[in-house]
Amino acid sequence: MLPFELGEHTGLDGSFRILNFARNKPVVYLDHKVSGLFLEEAEQITFFRLQMDMLVDVAMSPAESQDLIAQIANEHERE
Repeated sequence: MLPFELGEHTGLDGSFRILNFARNKPVVYLDHKVSGLFLEEAEQITFFRLQMDMLVDVAMSPAESQDLIAQIANEHERE
């Protein structure tokens, strides 16, 4: 999870997946509301790997993410 206080970040552009295969080159899948796109060029893969690294650097730890989810769930139980 990314902290709300982070504000604007590269993940707001939309979701993507980097697909790594044992026997083939990696592929990036861009997900959109009405379609999807597969990217296969080396420069595109490099770009999205850098984007992923940036997101990982600012993401909450698994424990922090679990705590936040539990906190939000508890707040909604009271409503």
